[in-house]
Amino acid sequence: MALELFPSSKAKWKNKISNSDPERSFNDIWPKIMIRRAESFEHLESFKKALETYQELINKNFFDDKIMQGKRRCQDFINPPPVKKSMPVKKKTTTTSPATKKQNLTASSSNSPISVDSTSEIKKRELENAKLALYDKVFEKISSWKDGKDDDIRHLLANLSSLLTWCNWKDVSMQDLVMPKRVKVTYMKAVAKTHPDKIPESLSLENKMIAENIFSTLSIAWDKFKLQNDIN
Repeated sequence: MALELFPSSKAKWKNKISNSDPERSFNDIWPKIMIRRAESFEHLESFKKALETYQELINKNFFDDKIMQGKRRCQDFINPPPVKKSMPVKKKTTTTSPATKKQNLTASSSNSPISVDSTSEIKKRELENAKLALYDKVFEKISSWKDGKDDDIRHLLANLSSLLTWCNWKDVSMQDLVMPKRVKVTYMKAVAKTHPDKIPESLSLENKMIAENIFSTLSIAWDKFKLQNDIN
């Protein structure tokens, strides 16, 4: 499998692949490989594995139409939607007063069971669609922040103030980040603000997506920085 050829350390995924034309990194080709992997599982009718692969892509903020449609296909195969059967209409032999009809209708509505699974699935799909609608906007902001320097942790930390608008983030300059120890302290503060478990529930979906991107980008850049500076 192509993924087995990837470096074990994700910090090296930013490295350019030798003899690639056009020049690409492992990070560049990862989404395409994962999509092909998911489609292969679908062809083999291994829908659970395909669904897990699509979900992994979504968790990494890759959710274009192809991925979302693939996920829904797998979900429909694993949990087929119930088929509604038409009930035969019985001929009424007695008349019912309007007041009685209203009472019966109210009682029937109050006793109707609510499908928790259906409600949960609807909410999931609504969230995925909302993320998809925000993808371009978030991608543009993250790309502007990175400015082509995905693995330069000093650059990333020095420009965080443009993104961390929902918290009290103290701006730092490149001069403040000359010493590796200072970089480490600032990095730890940044991940504390963007870690998935630390993000406030009240935060908007757009800012949650931005925080997730910041966290993953900084984590990769930090791994590389540690190797370069022999930091444990």
